[in-house]
Amino acid sequence: MKVISFISPCYNEEKVIDEYWSRVSKVADLYPQYCFEFVVVNDGSQDKSPMILDEIARRDKRLKVVHLAANVGHQIALFAGIEAARGDINITIDIDLQDPPELLEQFLLKINEGYQVVHGQRTSRDGETVFKLMTAKAYYRILSITSSTSLVRDCADFRAFTKEVREVIIRYQEKHKYLRGIFAIIGFEQTVIQYERQSRYAGETKYSL
Repeated sequence: MKVISFISPCYNEEKVIDEYWSRVSKVADLYPQYCFEFVVVNDGSQDKSPMILDEIARRDKRLKVVHLAANVGHQIALFAGIEAARGDINITIDIDLQDPPELLEQFLLKINEGYQVVHGQRTSRDGETVFKLMTAKAYYRILSITSSTSLVRDCADFRAFTKEVREVIIRYQEKHKYLRGIFAIIGFEQTVIQYERQSRYAGETKYSL
């Protein structure tokens, strides 16, 4: 039986974890033909996130919690989760639920068509300020000018990829990781699915200016 791994970094998300677990569990229940694991990387949280995660893991062995000794940042925490996962199909998704886990169905359709990387591409960004939208647009514009590598526009770290891709990704051991860039250069058959990004379920963004 194939394994699907959901991989999520977590930093001070005590208000979100229970809802995240409820939704990913309901999604998993729709696919009895797969085994599921949920890898959540506690990125040095200072709130009750570690205790909440450990309690859920005691009740449900599908949850694998990776505790980092310090806050090392989103990309390194996400990479740690990719290293810890064992899925035949892997889904990276932020725990704040701006990216809906229910899109698993569309990811699986593309994987079954033969694609090995499927990016979630945002058509809208609900709940984000004009400043955030403008800086995001400028960010991609600057990268397109300064880099010879083209990133998939309006895609963050919500994506599905196969075991073969995961094995290539974890070979990148440089200190300052940028996973959107790494996925852009590794090759493989890639495509996108489009979706409307929601407001975060609770709490506040952890990204500073």
